[in-house]
Amino acid sequence: MGEIDETNRWVFDFLRRRCDFVEACGRHRLAENIDGHVIWSVTVAALGRIHARRLARPSKGRDRESLVDALLTLAPGYGLATFSVPLLFHDLKWKARHLLSADPVARFKPTGATWLSTQDQEMGPALADLYAQQPQKLRTLFLRSRYADVLYREYRCSVLHGFDLGRATMTVPEGPASEFGPPFYGHHQLSDDPDIPPDKKYRIRIMFPLPYLAEILNAMINEEERATTAANWRIPRLPTLE
Repeated sequence: MGEIDETNRWVFDFLRRRCDFVEACGRHRLAENIDGHVIWSVTVAALGRIHARRLARPSKGRDRESLVDALLTLAPGYGLATFSVPLLFHDLKWKARHLLSADPVARFKPTGATWLSTQDQEMGPALADLYAQQPQKLRTLFLRSRYADVLYREYRCSVLHGFDLGRATMTVPEGPASEFGPPFYGHHQLSDDPDIPPDKKYRIRIMFPLPYLAEILNAMINEEERATTAANWRIPRLPTLE
């Protein structure tokens, strides 16, 4: 038991130091610098692999599944199963226009006032019902707009592989934060870059501020450590590799 405690303590201390770095970047006046996002992306990805290993689930080649499951399971208090209505509307406009008139999607007006995450939450039950009615192909499309999947795609993959945030998000602008966030939404001028396909040009973008990402990561580390201790499970050497 002592050896297990020592091994696990080292791993979680390491993860917490990475989380502390992200949190410190979030306090900086240039809070949205890429350094904090890069460290967040690699740390949350590693934690997702550890989570999968503890549950004896395959993680090789299943990065999305591992990370999304970890986000939903280890940070249940952050509403990461919520669908982003503006992002869903954008995807449906290009790939399933017949659903734009379905309730509650039809309530969203892309040219209206700034959207709030509380409105995503209010529409959650109705969107879950609409999702359940769809064939598998459209369910996959719906899941692209789920907060946990947005974090994987826009804040893990884009940052890790391209050193930049994804196209459905942007840095949080200076000024007073909304009392209803996070996450926040903002309008973005569409790019005229011909190399970006039209369906990848998001006018309304979702923003997860860096301090909020650090808070989510900290909650995940705490919960994984609690579950690991309760299971008396020793984190293996090279835990993120199979």
